[in-house]
Amino acid sequence: MTQTGIVSALLPDGRAQVCVQRETACGGNCTSCNACIAKNEIFATAENHCGAKVGDRVTLSSRTSTLIGAAALVYLFPLVMLFVGYALAAAFGAREGVSIVASVAGLVIGCAAVMCFARRKGKIIFEIISIEH
Repeated sequence: MTQTGIVSALLPDGRAQVCVQRETACGGNCTSCNACIAKNEIFATAENHCGAKVGDRVTLSSRTSTLIGAAALVYLFPLVMLFVGYALAAAFGAREGVSIVASVAGLVIGCAAVMCFARRKGKIIFEIISIEH
């Protein structure tokens, strides 16, 4: 996956902070729907092997498999844990109300596990692959 951004700062260890415009569902015409509540730009840390300088427009790359894996982890694991919580409670003969509480507990545990994993594993690694002139 590639994106275009502007280098906003140079960081130690050959990295750079890059300002990237966030893509929106409305195609960037936020006045047409007024649904955007978040900032339209985000900052990503990228490996700067190309020697980009502050103000340079660059192309960033990240492994698509990493992004898909992260999305699957964030969205699917808590959902799976919700069903696991319900199934475990039902397997032990719990009443419907207890099974529902167990499913909510499974969802919370799944969300907490994703947050812990994200903090330990770190952020998605981007790399500056070219400088636009």
